[in-house]
Amino acid sequence: MAERTFCTMCDEDISRGGALLAKKMQFRLVAMGQRPLSIIRSDSTKKSRIIYEAAMKARIGSEEDRADFKRWIDAMELYGDAMEAG
Repeated sequence: MAERTFCTMCDEDISRGGALLAKKMQFRLVAMGQRPLSIIRSDSTKKSRIIYEAAMKARIGSEEDRADFKRWIDAMELYGDAMEAG
């Protein structure tokens, strides 16, 4: 059985996110009148790279699986860059 790792949490403390949003009462803010708006942004590409590097180091998955995942990460990075550029 493969060992599960939680390396996505290694580089940042995300445990207080919900408490911080609750403290700011952001769930009550209504930017668009009666339509609630929530914008959630994360750096999933960065987190995916951390997972990829851990998999490479631990030799988890086949070479083909890791290559596919790397191509997916690269595509996500290009997509993210395009979205930020507008």
